Amino acid sequence: MKQGKRIKPRKEPVQRRSIELRKAILQAATYVLRKEGLLGFNTNRIAERAGVNIASFYQYYPDKESLLFHLVEIEWNETSKVIFEILEDESKTHRERLSSFIEKFFESEVQERSLNEAIAGAGLLLENTKEYQSLLAEADRRFFRFLSGALGKRPGLSIQSSSELIQGLIFGFAERGSRKDWKTFHEDARHIECMICDYFGIE
Repeated sequence: MKQGKRIKPRKEPVQRRSIELRKAILQAATYVLRKEGLLGFNTNRIAERAGVNIASFYQYYPDKESLLFHLVEIEWNETSKVIFEILEDESKTHRERLSSFIEKFFESEVQERSLNEAIAGAGLLLENTKEYQSLLAEADRRFFRFLSGALGKRPGLSIQSSSELIQGLIFGFAERGSRKDWKTFHEDARHIECMICDYFGIE
């Protein structure tokens, strides 16, 4: 996808009928993405599943990429609201926050495995768009802000490099291990948390 291409929805619905129509499109798109992955994700299939004609689809989304981004954005907003509230809860220690963050993130990976796998693939299609890059940048900023407080100022320690390493460990391990049963995956989450906190001295 070329950078700069429009991937935002055409308009926000106002009337009740329009709101319900776009809701049907989003529900159909989520179903298709979860069941058929990116290969089955096309405008005709989604419009058919939603019970709307293709002209109605294009009233809200210029193409399948714009709808795909909207799904990614919705999923991101729902997930980030939970996990970043955990990291920003100053009533807990940094170690407690990171532990809860990892556990909640791993849990979400198991519960929505098929959808998350498709969304991860969607990231490859959207990675050059400004809108998708903006979502990633916001996540990086918030995680970096947390680590700045957790690590403090230590000689020879780069918070930026540490942030990238820690995120890579968490997200990479969650992606690879999400097909495990939750009990085993939960234990893995604890091991990752202990490894990171002990190595970086997060208390």
